[in-house]
Amino acid sequence: MDDVQFVQLAVQQNVLNVNATKPTTKDGVAVPASRLFEERVALTVQAKCFGTPQVREKFMEAMVSHPYFVRISRTESPSC
Repeated sequence: MDDVQFVQLAVQQNVLNVNATKPTTKDGVAVPASRLFEERVALTVQAKCFGTPQVREKFMEAMVSHPYFVRISRTESPSC
């Protein structure tokens, strides 16, 4: 896109261990323990706009409407 220059791209990945379940038996069948984790990935894009505010808005709209970002973006707001 004209008049927009990428300055920095950063990816931050956090993997959190959450409470696992203990091994149990259900109807005489052993159910193994499960290890659970939650992964969060944040992508930060810094760019410099040399054009008008309309160019900036068009760039941001193009980023968020790209099929890749639409597919991977979260559907809910974070709880924190």
